[in-house]
Amino acid sequence: MPIVGGLEHIMRRVSIFSLDIMPYMSIHIIVMLLIAVVPPLRNIFKNETLGAKKINHFIYGGVIFLSLIQSFFLTFWIERLHTASGVYVVNNPGIVFRLISILSITVGALIIIWLGKQINKYGIGNGISLFLLSGLLMRLRNPLLQMVRETSVLNPLKLIMGLLLFISFIAITL
Repeated sequence: MPIVGGLEHIMRRVSIFSLDIMPYMSIHIIVMLLIAVVPPLRNIFKNETLGAKKINHFIYGGVIFLSLIQSFFLTFWIERLHTASGVYVVNNPGIVFRLISILSITVGALIIIWLGKQINKYGIGNGISLFLLSGLLMRLRNPLLQMVRETSVLNPLKLIMGLLLFISFIAITL
């Protein structure tokens, strides 16, 4: 059963890694804001080794909770997708599909976070930042290609300046 029109693009993006690094980033920001506002959390955070471990437990617990919620709603959205001819994308919707999808998408988010931590651990770079940058670059690919096509014909100097700016942006991020 072929996927028609824009659904092909959507289905390429729907995978176990659909949530990307965003649950981690959201919870991390929330916990850091709570540390700044709630004095008992601030006291826990001040204890360097034990505090960092406790804060990481809060963050990972929050990531699992937020990933479960987001994957729950993503699963229901996937169940309602249909082709232009009205055929639903999910052949057997129901509780089994929902449970497997929710668990798979949640585990996918945790795998990305684990990979980011491994990148940090082995000194390759800041793993979370690398995942954020790669997601940004994937979204910028088509606009950048369009810019290159338009400016290379009109003004090569603008193209060179744009590419230098882009490369410097990447270098600063890393």
